[in-house]
Amino acid sequence: NLDKSYDWSVSYTNPFSSIIKLSTNLSGDYKRLLMSSHYYLLDSAKNNFYEQNNLAINQNYDDYIHRIAPGLNGIILGVQYGIGLQVNIKNSSATNYLYETNYHNNFISYDPSLRLSFDICARNSLTLYCFSSTGFPLNKQLNPYVDYSDSTNITSGNPELKPSKNNFYSFAYSHNEMDLSLRINARYINGTDIIDQVITPINERVIMTTYKNIASQKSWELNLDLENYFYKWLEVESVLATKKLEYISPGIFNQGFNWSANILPSLSFDILKFKFDINYLSPSVIAQGKTKSTFYVNTAAKLFLFNKSLSISLRISDIFNTRNNNNDQYGTTFSISNKIKQVTRIVSLNLAYYFQGTVDEKLEEDKSDELKDDF
Repeated sequence: NLDKSYDWSVSYTNPFSSIIKLSTNLSGDYKRLLMSSHYYLLDSAKNNFYEQNNLAINQNYDDYIHRIAPGLNGIILGVQYGIGLQVNIKNSSATNYLYETNYHNNFISYDPSLRLSFDICARNSLTLYCFSSTGFPLNKQLNPYVDYSDSTNITSGNPELKPSKNNFYSFAYSHNEMDLSLRINARYINGTDIIDQVITPINERVIMTTYKNIASQKSWELNLDLENYFYKWLEVESVLATKKLEYISPGIFNQGFNWSANILPSLSFDILKFKFDINYLSPSVIAQGKTKSTFYVNTAAKLFLFNKSLSISLRISDIFNTRNNNNDQYGTTFSISNKIKQVTRIVSLNLAYYFQGTVDEKLEEDKSDELKDDF
């Protein structure tokens, strides 16, 4: 299997005045997946392998997404505002060369947003934010061709899937001191046409998995973010979050609470920056089951040389190799316990040299390991 992807972005901003500023962003992504799998049957008597042509996979998947996002922002009577609209256009196709068939999917969606922020007194502010977000189906969710690579779990996508839609409503309070920053965020999310797995037992050893728009989702979240500078060289950020989830559709009603904790200690010196990212996620409900708890630690370091013209960055995700996607799935006619351990320990080394000026001193976590597997 091979995954190729490209993306581009162009932005334009025109500040007419402090009251109104016009901005527009055009962006796009292109992704091509090449999938080739062959299956063989062993004849133990003749000690020979015979190719199973009816199970073979020879497919291409092409995905184009274009986004147009105009917006207005500014300050009126001490209130900062932002108004925007993102238009999403997605075209995808899946071609099976063995059967000489092709499936096309075309989607378009509109995601508006509104943000208001204002100070209530010195060092204290409130922010109101509401927006919508569209989740497009992945290739493995749309692709209608059957995959036999797991003999106990035969999978097939659903080309009739619709995009899922989430509406977010957020209220945030911020308090800032010299060495202390506190943020409290309450958020409500209402989702429709949520895409999830649907499992059907074929026999006691084999199940069939596909995808459907099976549920609406409601989520109530409360986040507490505390950032403290103990010394000039030591900063500790702590994030505690709790969430209530509900999945509702004909034949499905699942609800429950979960919580997560995130601690980010950072050390900053003149030529060296170092950060830990410690995470814990409690068990959480899904439409047809429940995920297990998981714990993992990421780390990153950045060294500056030659008067900060050269930087060397080292990032390691899941350094103790403890992150997992274990879950239990259940329905009226089945119960499954899954133990899933993907490759999550990823090491990356980056070098940057600036011929003019100095390098970026920010130490950001590498999110490349969070790309979704779309095969």
